[in-house]
Amino acid sequence: MPVSYDITAPDAPVVGSITDGNNTDLSAGGVINNGDITLSGQNGTPGDIVTLYNGNNAIATVVVQTDGSWSLISSLDDGLYNLSTTFTDSAGNESAKSNSVALDLDSVVPDAPIFANFNDDVGTETGDMASGSITDDQTPTLNGKGPIDGEIILSDASGEIARVPVDSNGNWSWTPSNPLAYDNYTFNAVAVSRSGVVGTDTSTDFVVKVAEKMVESFSGFAEGFDLLPTTQLNGATLNIVHTNGRVYTTNTATPALDGMAIQVTGREVSLSLELDAPTTKFAFMVAGVQTTLTLNYYDENNQLIATKETGVALAKTSIVHEAPEGQFIARIEIIALNDPNGFAIDNFEYYKANDADLNPAPAGFNMVDENFSLNNYALLLAGDEQVLDLSNIAQQQQDIHSISLEGHGDNTLNLRMEDVLALGHENLFIQDGSKQLMINGDAGDHVSLEAIAGENGVENWNMMGEVTVGGTVYSVYQADNHALEVLIQQGVQTDQH
Repeated sequence: MPVSYDITAPDAPVVGSITDGNNTDLSAGGVINNGDITLSGQNGTPGDIVTLYNGNNAIATVVVQTDGSWSLISSLDDGLYNLSTTFTDSAGNESAKSNSVALDLDSVVPDAPIFANFNDDVGTETGDMASGSITDDQTPTLNGKGPIDGEIILSDASGEIARVPVDSNGNWSWTPSNPLAYDNYTFNAVAVSRSGVVGTDTSTDFVVKVAEKMVESFSGFAEGFDLLPTTQLNGATLNIVHTNGRVYTTNTATPALDGMAIQVTGREVSLSLELDAPTTKFAFMVAGVQTTLTLNYYDENNQLIATKETGVALAKTSIVHEAPEGQFIARIEIIALNDPNGFAIDNFEYYKANDADLNPAPAGFNMVDENFSLNNYALLLAGDEQVLDLSNIAQQQQDIHSISLEGHGDNTLNLRMEDVLALGHENLFIQDGSKQLMINGDAGDHVSLEAIAGENGVENWNMMGEVTVGGTVYSVYQADNHALEVLIQQGVQTDQH
């Protein structure tokens, strides 16, 4: 009986498609965050075996279908991969490998970013500043740490303002492209890994107080000018309450100070400086003091809030006073008694208090309507056993990432596509370009997703699968014709109407 031999290997597979669990095209390889890999092709012989290799290690197989098509699914752990496939026919002949695809799988959720400082390069006070510092630099540079080769999503009270790249050393910096208005700014950030995994933890708030700085250096005054009983300065009015000597400008009598300054002579001197705006900190320079200066600080209601006395025989010295928390300096008295030779004053400096300083928001939650309060981007239910909608809140343009119905009995939330359009933010939880909103709730809570009449008929919500965020599993609903997604905590009843 003749024996036939088949020693001809099949042609190498042609991988027509390679995607991950996010349905991302991986044909060019790269860094990914989902290890559920699907490869498929059409050029197989029915019954042949498709083998998936990582380098030279076989990691999965599948049989070619009767129509020559094949599809192979493999769940990979984090790591580096060089994927290729082969065909093996019934005689055991294995083809050459298909073109390989290099993947770097990283599904690790990044830690919250860190704000290190902000850099001020404007005015007399420059350098790196800590959170809560005051600056006259309207384009301060924020610096911090984040996931290597990833990015941070930087936000303020208005919502997301920038996506900032993180370098290979884990450093990031951001400078506003337009000058910031004089105000107090609270920044926070969420990390995005190099593979696109969005962190679940938000950074600690970082506060920058941008304020107008008032400086009077007396450079605009002529030599030997005798100050009037009331003299207007830059940012203040200087009143000479009492003196038995002279108060005048000089550029020669104060070698300890730079440039023009005020020279004060007389054994009994009382000056009052009324600021144009309240401040939390006031500073000035003195030189040549040979007796004790008494400094009285008053608030906007002319109530004494602090008294300081300097030492005797002061050379060039900076005198700085910061008001206690919640108080402001509006007027300063400078009193000198029995100074035999007089002294010099220069460089009045202060930052104008912002409206946010003068009228702080109440602590705790911010009520946005009778049913909800807003706390750190989370909309929290305030009542029990309610039927709710978000139409009122959507009109307010609040910065909201999630809505919580938890802990308040059985509630029903009617959610419209318009609400998600108004309140949602792109790529909050899934990196697919969609506006997203998260709903948290208990087993007895109910979310009703409202369809809308669109150009092509009724537009519905489609259940697309599940996603885990911060250890909690959510069902993902996506709109037919809009890039909108709602993540609803599993266990919450959901329907459409």
